[in-house]
Amino acid sequence: MEAGFYKDLNVSYFRNTRSTSPETNELTLGQFLSHERRGIDKLITELRKLSKGSDEFKRFKMNNMPCATLSCVVDGERNMGHVIKRNPVIVLDIDTDPEHPEINSFMADDMQKELMKHFFFNLPYVLAVGDSCSGKGLFIVVTLETNNDNDEFLRYFQALEEEFAEMGVVLDKSCKDITRLRYISNATDMVKDGDIIPFNKMKEPYMHAEKPKRRFRGRNSGISDDMLLYAVMEALIDDGYVPEGGSNTHDPWMHMIRYCKAFGPQGLEWADEISRNDTAKYSGFDAVEYKWNHNPAYDEEDAKLHFFSIAKKRFKDGWRDYCISRLRLDNNTDTDECQLTGLAKTEAELLSHVN
Repeated sequence: MEAGFYKDLNVSYFRNTRSTSPETNELTLGQFLSHERRGIDKLITELRKLSKGSDEFKRFKMNNMPCATLSCVVDGERNMGHVIKRNPVIVLDIDTDPEHPEINSFMADDMQKELMKHFFFNLPYVLAVGDSCSGKGLFIVVTLETNNDNDEFLRYFQALEEEFAEMGVVLDKSCKDITRLRYISNATDMVKDGDIIPFNKMKEPYMHAEKPKRRFRGRNSGISDDMLLYAVMEALIDDGYVPEGGSNTHDPWMHMIRYCKAFGPQGLEWADEISRNDTAKYSGFDAVEYKWNHNPAYDEEDAKLHFFSIAKKRFKDGWRDYCISRLRLDNNTDTDECQLTGLAKTEAELLSHVN
């Protein structure tokens, strides 16, 4: 496949993340990568003067930095209901992460970072590599063989996640969102010409990959509420649960996010997956993360009771056994404890409130 085919794909270009519709759908991927817009370098310089992660940095980025959906074109709001074209590309992010200091050390060293960029650029399926708008991370534009539906896109991402993990690289999970925005950054000269070999590996469906099921001994077998909570959340997500009113209704959606926030980083993933269940109204991981960052968490015990009560209402009297029977654990999980932190109440104490 010619690299020019991918560079000529149209993208939806937004003035900033607060824009409710694209400024144009006529900009090409190649033009976006070379940021053929006046004043962009000045914006990037101003952004990089701010401390990454600070409220000032986030506000400046959201209010001022142009961005685009590179994996699709939308005809209005940035959500699945407005996708009118799918592009066979996916953009991967590699960023600093306190849980992976080995990546941070590479990112902090300009020479090491340049070596990483050249390594990724030489992968046969990579179209372009560049610095993130903050200057602290990298983005990689990967060409795909196809992009026919959401399930296929997620399966591509999971295969890439596995492939990059073998290289010792952790990808940002929000990249699995086809409507995710890519902030504009410095023009990169690391864009391929000529032939390119699109990535063609796909895993089993992302949310439904078969994993060995554990056998449990019943509700009085010492199963912790950590395990029960994990089972309940996975069962609700798999069953298509969305907050009453849907993800575009402010209060139910925001309350769900605040309940999930009580469970830390795992809760953010749950909040995103629950939001994704409302396919027509889901407006992307960025929208979930924004609400997450700008609203306080509810009490942890209240959050557990909230989701336990939903499970009881949804799955009736046998809700505990039903949820636990559906729980799938990783191949290397040898304990009956879910790998969550800070969840210490016993199952009996909590369940006494919802019986």
